[in-house]
Amino acid sequence: MKTLLLATTALVFGIASASAADLAARPYTKAPVMAPTWNWSGFYFGGNVGYGIAHNETAQGIFAGTPPTVLLGATTGPVASDGVIGGVQIGWNTMFAPSWLFGIEADIQGADVKGQQRFVSGLLFTPGDFAAVESRLNWFGTVRGRLGWTATPETLIYVTGGLAYGEVETRNSSSFDIGGGVRENAAASLKSTKTGWTVGGGIESRLWNSNWTAKAEYLYVDLGSQTLVNSTGPVTAFAHGSDVESRTHIIRAGLNYKFNSWN
Repeated sequence: MKTLLLATTALVFGIASASAADLAARPYTKAPVMAPTWNWSGFYFGGNVGYGIAHNETAQGIFAGTPPTVLLGATTGPVASDGVIGGVQIGWNTMFAPSWLFGIEADIQGADVKGQQRFVSGLLFTPGDFAAVESRLNWFGTVRGRLGWTATPETLIYVTGGLAYGEVETRNSSSFDIGGGVRENAAASLKSTKTGWTVGGGIESRLWNSNWTAKAEYLYVDLGSQTLVNSTGPVTAFAHGSDVESRTHIIRAGLNYKFNSWN
């Protein structure tokens, strides 16, 4: 009996020692690191470049008298304008549902969107008479809301709209033969900061698994109209009045760097 007890005790200790050795030999396994998930919420800053196209209606009138109040002739027609734009934007987004986003964005743009129209009918006195008008958009900015839907976790489709403002410039010139070999010529220009509205939409996507995003965007910018009058004196009291719209279609591409991008 004593021999059996000693043998059983030795067997139990042997099994325990083998189990402890097995446990000590197991390698330590670190829990897997979860990759961060892209999140559109947060602040961003970036730049853009694009092109502006306008087909603005204008009304021209030639007046006479002292002061010039008698309408001698009038005409209407479009002024086709186009040119390059470029600027910067800053914004903030927040996800309010799994696939929906609300944001606010502000931008400021330099612009060289201009065009001219020369009118030689409807207000002619003699051959060679003309009235010309030029429309320019020198710069503009917007403050807009954005409502977006994530077509994929890293691709956003959005609509946008809000306040627009900018510097509109109108220039007009006139030349009229008033008889006796006398020709009256005049030119004038007017710059003013106008306010209006804008609406549009676009698509934005994450680049290279990074904090950078790229976007393509369309905006319609309406800054109302501007009226300019020049006088052709000093020999006679003529006046050339122009009323020109400022409504521009903007197509642009941009890059944004997004802060606080991860969950």
